[in-house]
Amino acid sequence: MQIGVLTLWQSKDNYGQMLQCYALQQYLREKEHNPFLISYRFIKAERQYTSLWKMLLKVYVIYPLVSLFGMCVERRRLANEEFEKYRHEKKRKFEDFLKKNINMSETYSNLADLQKNPPIANCYIVGSDQVWAQLLSKPENLAFYLDFGGEEVRRVAYAASFSMNEYPENLRSKLAENLSRFDAVSVRETQGAKICKSVGIKATKVVDPTLLLGANAFENLAEKRLISDRYAFVYQLNIESPDEICWDEAQAFCRENSLSAIATASSGYFDGSEILKGAKYIYPSVEEWLSLIKYSEIVITTSFHGIVFSILFRKNFVYVPLNGTHSGGNARVLNLLSDLDIEEKCVSDGRTFNEVASFEIDYSKCNMLLKEKVAESASFLLNAMNL
Repeated sequence: MQIGVLTLWQSKDNYGQMLQCYALQQYLREKEHNPFLISYRFIKAERQYTSLWKMLLKVYVIYPLVSLFGMCVERRRLANEEFEKYRHEKKRKFEDFLKKNINMSETYSNLADLQKNPPIANCYIVGSDQVWAQLLSKPENLAFYLDFGGEEVRRVAYAASFSMNEYPENLRSKLAENLSRFDAVSVRETQGAKICKSVGIKATKVVDPTLLLGANAFENLAEKRLISDRYAFVYQLNIESPDEICWDEAQAFCRENSLSAIATASSGYFDGSEILKGAKYIYPSVEEWLSLIKYSEIVITTSFHGIVFSILFRKNFVYVPLNGTHSGGNARVLNLLSDLDIEEKCVSDGRTFNEVASFEIDYSKCNMLLKEKVAESASFLLNAMNL
């Protein structure tokens, strides 16, 4: 079956986004389908870089000279930051990973292009990741509700996420209208299923496609060990200050257990920057990022996919939930921990960092529960495509 997948994939530094895209396509290949990524670029246009020689000229020649006269100091600082981000993103090699592993359609720059010349497929799948956090107040986001292609094409949502607890009241009628277009709907979080139910749509809760694909695929994808010493891997996402990842407690834990702290920062709600004093920052490729989790003594993270791969690789981990405006993003992790009966791995008002780090997971029980969830999710997806 020819299957067009619409998801989020354009980040240059969000490993979870890249790997969920890879996982669904790889899983469908293993089931002898012919999946491809629908290359829709409107929602988050790729960073448009100045050519490298021009950037170097600005950073090392023009701005330093001008700043001698007391001008453009801020511009020089911003240019330096941009150049550093450029260097870091090049090290991560996301574009190389895409070219090597992901089949892609022609590029669509807007919804009109998709509607005028829709990709040829027997089935369209939207998901996973936060595809339905793209609100329907913006017409272009109708693409994430598969508002293109002929009526004969099956439309399935797999592990779609709203990344919110309630959908805006003024958009609910529009949500109901667009969800009615689907032949089958599944979501990643309990809250997502409730949102769908509130507008009269039945939604099944399923696992993220990285869990659907399973540990062996990622064991094979991971690079060899990168760090010879014993270390804690800190995957930093969606935070602006060290306190938001319990950094003082994390550092103390590392000292007490003779662990070095290796950190990688990625962009989410905020740009990733080197805010954790005392950590050694590195900017790995996707395969190297998997290796850093696989060979760590403990993973400390605010990231859903950081937790997913810790579970797949049977690692000790600490989940530090987000606070404030973006706390709705915690639901995906809290749901997963609850499903696997390991809620103790989340820092909360009642659990300190050390208590969470010291709690040992019974992975035989955890994997048994995960196996059941994966089987249910696989059954949903395969039936949804072929009904």
